[in-house]
Amino acid sequence: MPVLGLHALVLVVLPTLVLVAYAFADRDDLGDVVASPSTEAARRVFSPVYLGILGTSLGWAGAVTAFCLVIGLPIAWTLAMARPPWDRRLLALVMIPFFTSILVRAYALMTLLAAEGWVAGALGALGVLKGPPELLYTPGAAMLGLVSVYLPMAVLPLHASVAKLDPTLLEAALDLGATPVRAFVHVVLPLLRPGILAAVTLTFVPSIGMFAVVDLLGGGRTPLVGSVIANQLGGARDWPFGAALGVVLVVLFVAGSLGSRALSRGARA
Repeated sequence: MPVLGLHALVLVVLPTLVLVAYAFADRDDLGDVVASPSTEAARRVFSPVYLGILGTSLGWAGAVTAFCLVIGLPIAWTLAMARPPWDRRLLALVMIPFFTSILVRAYALMTLLAAEGWVAGALGALGVLKGPPELLYTPGAAMLGLVSVYLPMAVLPLHASVAKLDPTLLEAALDLGATPVRAFVHVVLPLLRPGILAAVTLTFVPSIGMFAVVDLLGGGRTPLVGSVIANQLGGARDWPFGAALGVVLVVLFVAGSLGSRALSRGARA
């Protein structure tokens, strides 16, 4: 068996099979998993409460992806249009977050958004905030944290696509009478489609299950599927139900990756 296939078997296939086995297992009165087949956990996943949480998670992931695309595309365009050596320097700034733990970045944002932090102090000095600031432990803070985590992952594939763009095509569209907006929509965006699809995959798929940043910055006020899974595997000690929710995430991850790959092949055809 090739080395890559062996790694995939050990690190992906076997853990996924264990997850599925736990999802259809039962537990005793003390919360320990027992070798007794059960579909109770799978049925609970499709209850209205947890379907609502899953829908909220998908909505948040969609919003994070939209913000990353809207913010990341101008950044990628600036990087691609910058002249040496500034192009390499700016690209290095985008890659710096990859060398820092996500938790460290989350705690840094907590420090900035706290009542005595720099952001609250600056907004208070400008008269934007009146009274005690409520920046931390809010949905906005959680969304800001998610966008800051996944923005570099969106910028890199977008930058790769923008760098391959032939600027003469945009100039030709403008010379033929197209407005800048029309030229961007009908000429630039189709050419950037592979990078956009890659950015969507790298942001939407993992942000569905992210819970650490949401819990730290949002204070656990917005229940998302990742937070529910962490709670079930931790304090609740309901491993079958946590595993069942994990299986749902695996299915969503695979479906998202396959869908993005199919769209990418269609774009190249």
